[in-house]
Amino acid sequence: ADAASGEGPSSGRPPQDGNLCGQAAALVEEMQQELDRNRDASLEVRRRVFRDLQRQFHPDKNMGRAEAANAAFQRLMERRHMFLAP
Repeated sequence: ADAASGEGPSSGRPPQDGNLCGQAAALVEEMQQELDRNRDASLEVRRRVFRDLQRQFHPDKNMGRAEAANAAFQRLMERRHMFLAP
């Protein structure tokens, strides 16, 4: 995988044929960075960010890496109450 294919390290996205655990870890890390960037935002902004992340990491939106997306999505849902606490 390379930048021309839109996958791999230079694109910021894990290769789709790579290690599933690596893909899941990369997706979880990406999700966590977004949550951390918005931790101190207003509740309205955090809700919007959370909905965007739900769409981005939903397994149905990531058919090529559904298992990795499922792992990231589950982790996102585990953090829901902490991130959305008023």
